Order: sequence, then C-alpha cells, then structure tokens
Amino acid sequence: EIAVLTPSALAATTLAPGRLPWTSASAYPGVADTATYQIDLGGETFETTAVADPYDVTVRVVALQSLDLALAPYRNIQAGLIALGLVAAGAGLAAAIAMARSITAPIALLSRATAEVADGRFDVRIPVQGADEIAQLSEAFNRMTDGLRERADMQKFVSHSTVAMIQRGPQTPEQLAGQRRIVTLLFSDIRGFTAFSEQRPPEEAVAALNRYLRLQSDLVRRFRGDVDKFMGDAVFAHFTGDDMALDAIRCAVEMHKAVRQAPLDDPSLPALTLGIGIVTGEVIVGSVGGADRQDYTAVGAPVNLAARLCSAADPGETLMSASTFDLVRGLVAAEETAPFNVKGVSAPVSAFRMRA
Repeated sequence: EIAVLTPSALAATTLAPGRLPWTSASAYPGVADTATYQIDLGGETFETTAVADPYDVTVRVVALQSLDLALAPYRNIQAGLIALGLVAAGAGLAAAIAMARSITAPIALLSRATAEVADGRFDVRIPVQGADEIAQLSEAFNRMTDGLRERADMQKFVSHSTVAMIQRGPQTPEQLAGQRRIVTLLFSDIRGFTAFSEQRPPEEAVAALNRYLRLQSDLVRRFRGDVDKFMGDAVFAHFTGDDMALDAIRCAVEMHKAVRQAPLDDPSLPALTLGIGIVTGEVIVGSVGGADRQDYTAVGAPVNLAARLCSAADPGETLMSASTFDLVRGLVAAEETAPFNVKGVSAPVSAFRMRA
C-alpha cells in the first residue's frame, strides 16, 4: 500500500479513506528515510517505511506492507506443522501404548502363570505369539511346566524315599551297593479282592482297588512311613525312626478300621478285609535293577518274613514278628501264636497276633 503525505494533508493513498492515522507529513513518526515502523490499522499489522520525494523534500511517500497478509502462508504452514506434529505425537503415543501392552500383557500373564505353578498347578500354559524374546520366554515357561508336570506325575509311581534319593544327586559306589538299616516293614494284602474283581468289569475293579490302596497309603504317610511299592492289591511300606514299630502297628490298626468303614461310607465299594504282616529287622536299602530300570527298595530276610506273615494273617488280623513286639511290649496288646513254618525260613517262626 502507498500513502503520499504533504506538509499539510494526505495527498493520496491506496488504502480506504480513514484507515491511516496520518493527516500530513509532519504527523508521520520520525524523519529518517528508510526507517521502519509497525502500526496497527484496524486490527491488521502493517510495516511502514517513508522516503522523501526527490523533487519536493517536503513530500513524503510512505510504503506499507501488511504483515498479516505477508505471513499468512507461513502461518498456514506453521499450523499444518503443528497439526502434523500433534498427529505424529498421537500416533507415536498410541504406538508406544500398543508396544508397551504387547510387552507388559505377556509379562503379566507370565507372572500370573508363575503364581499358579507356585501353588502346584502344573497344567497352566501360556499362548505363544510371534518369535520375539517374549515368545521365546513363553515357550521356555511351557517347557518348564511340562517338565514339572511330568516330574510330579512320575513321583506318583515311586516311593518318597526314591524321590529323596534322586534329589540328593548322583550316588557314590558305596551308596549304589546299598546301606544297612534297621527298619520296620509292613505288608498289607486285601482279602477277597480277587473274587470281587472276577465278578466286576475291569474299570469298576480298578476304581475300587485304587480307593482301598489310597486309604492305606494315606495312613502310611500319616504315621511317618513310606510306601515302597504297590504289588497288585498289596502294599509294601517301611517305617524308620525311634517309634517305627509303634508307628507301623498304629498304622495297621487304622488300616483295618478304614477298610472296614469304607463300604459303610460308600455302598458301591465291596466289603473287604486286610491281612497285615509287620517285621522289624536289618535290611539293605539301595538301588536294585539293571542299568536302564532300577527300584530303590529294601531287600533282605525281614522283607521276605513280613510278606509271609502277611500271607499267614487271617482276614482282619495283624501278625508281627517277635523283634517288632519286643519294641512295643507293654504298649500293645497281642497274643503269641504257636510256632509255624513259613516259606523261605528254615526254622519255625513265632509271631504275635493282633485282631482288628
């Protein structure tokens, strides 16, 4: 825009009348040529500069440039950049949140799964997605739980003493050869189960057998014993410690009671009885078997005698050896039997009878 100022008036202007505040050259601020000033004209900012007319120095020509119009394209660019920056920041924030969730969600799932494993639930699994480090960690966790589940399942098929032996680490040659220990051995045999199983479907017979074996194994653990193995419908357990004989006898008493009570609590179970043999003596405890299959068990004459006493016991009866009764004499009521011959023992054997 242009304005021409004379000493006494506004001679001419390209702006609308009344917008300029100068009515003459003397009203224009400053006298230096090419000096720049900013002025607000009706809310629009102008940059102004004035020069003297070379033919009449009293006349000043003022040039005005609207800063708002000049900067409008750049301000549009600035607004676009700001908008683009906000969009980019929003997209970055969303991506960061998504990435954080992609990391924290599997970790939180892993944390919950670990807590379940700590509670003994080894069937928990984590879904594996992708091939990153989190996926690799999930796969490793699943392999770990598979191993723990297999280990827990395998422990059901071996005695607690076997598990303890494995946990102690590799055995020395002396340990592999076996260790002499004085223990109390208990053999328990279910009487009448063979006849029952012949009249029932295999599934029903196995279910009933498992119920009765579980009752007995629970009592063995309750009285600080260890089930060495199940042999058909028979249980072989051993007890150690200062009260091993008394623990075994108390366990036998409770076994008779539990088996007698079971069909009263659950009429679907057959009414069965037990014959139990208990012997205390020195045995060799160690690993028995081949290179690829071994049992950690007790072997020796007392084991054979306990099995023979179990076979000789009447239904509902416990027969114990004299070596066992001597440890509990005065604490347990039992009657001595007449000496009798048992297979594998050269001399007649005396035993003490307890009836359930």
